[in-house]
Amino acid sequence: MIFYKDKTYYLQLSLIDLNGNFVISFASGESVDYIIRKSSDGSVIDSGEMIIDGNIWKVEWTPTIVGEYSIEYITPENYENGTETIVVEEYDNFKADVSDLALEDTLNTKASQDSVDEIKTTVENLDLELDGVAKETTSQEILEAVGDISGGLTVEQDAMLRRILGLSQENYRIFNPVYDVNSSLTSATIKIYNTASDCEANINPIATYQLRSGYDVQNRMNSYKVKKI
Repeated sequence: MIFYKDKTYYLQLSLIDLNGNFVISFASGESVDYIIRKSSDGSVIDSGEMIIDGNIWKVEWTPTIVGEYSIEYITPENYENGTETIVVEEYDNFKADVSDLALEDTLNTKASQDSVDEIKTTVENLDLELDGVAKETTSQEILEAVGDISGGLTVEQDAMLRRILGLSQENYRIFNPVYDVNSSLTSATIKIYNTASDCEANINPIATYQLRSGYDVQNRMNSYKVKKI
């Protein structure tokens, strides 16, 4: 889950008993506690008791330092404890990297606008089934078709197009997925490969990416970022 520095959020936890009912109170002296630790060294940043609001146990937290944090939820005996990982980032660094404009800006660092338009048009017009498995047109055929139209690709353009094909989930693998307490994916490492055999053996990746996603209090995605590393 992604939080932004100097903005206030609620850490939240719901508890269900054996009958499927929400737990909103305990015997005298029992509570739901939380501990916030820096992932880098395990040091405690904050801790305390959570309060009940409706069916949800929660507590406000305003992160002031960028970094990764581990949240521990400690419940009374006979209830399951919880953990989640939160990444705190600078709000000003957030960018919507999934737009066509972002793609064009990236490509334009190495290619002319005309080449970008030719590559995009060619890829969009090819008959692909982007499910990561079945494709009527192979990646090599795409590269050859774009090369014929544009008069040949530079080394940089060839590498960029191969990455575009990989991010359409051809020869694409996910590693180290991390989930929050709601079983929603919050981070993962993505690798893409030139060939199916390289993908199967996890060798010679052509690019590696870090995925980060965040969710609101209703577990709806409110941020998503895939960054080349």
